[in-house]
Formats: sequence, structure tokens, C-alpha cells
Amino acid sequence: MNKEDVHIAVDFDKTLAYYESGMETTKVGKPIVPMVEYVRYWLSVGYKVSIFTARVAPIGRSSTPRDEYFLKSQRAMIEDFLRKVGLPLLDITAIKYPYFTHFVDDK
Repeated sequence: MNKEDVHIAVDFDKTLAYYESGMETTKVGKPIVPMVEYVRYWLSVGYKVSIFTARVAPIGRSSTPRDEYFLKSQRAMIEDFLRKVGLPLLDITAIKYPYFTHFVDDK
């Protein structure tokens, strides 16, 4: 596989940022520094990286639709986190795309 073909989906909560119960709607946790460094390295060698998170899924845990304001606020919190840790603005999605070649998750 060529490096241009590598596209890594990195889970956000508990993988890139610490998470405590209830944070998914109000704030993001502090960075998990080793994972931030991995993402930085992957980008430096030419891999594509996306943030994969249920925070931007249009349907919540209880099958309740989420409004646009909520989704934009979650995306804005994640984008702010990326800026603060020195990462570029990456694609943020809740969709498991077939072009993802790797998934990095806490599970």
C-alpha cells in the first residue's frame, strides 16, 4: 500500500481527547498527547487522517434527531481542540467510509 492510499480514522473521545461521562454535549477533554503526536507524525509522512466521532452523528443515542445548531457546536469544539493542539483542521465525520484503511479507537 502506498502512503497516499493510507487514510486513518481516529476516534475522538477516549482516543484523541480524554473523556468523562456527559462531556459529549458540553465540552471536550484534554488531549491525549501520545495520540496527538501519532496524528502529527502520520500527517507528516503523507497519510490522510480523519476524526471519527459520534458527536457529529445526526441521530443521538436515543434515536433522537440532533439539530443543526447542536451539530455545528460539536464540530466547532473539535475544530478548536485541533487548533489548540497544533493540528490542522481535519475532516470530522460520523460515517465509516470505505476508503478508511485504518481505524484507531480506544476499544
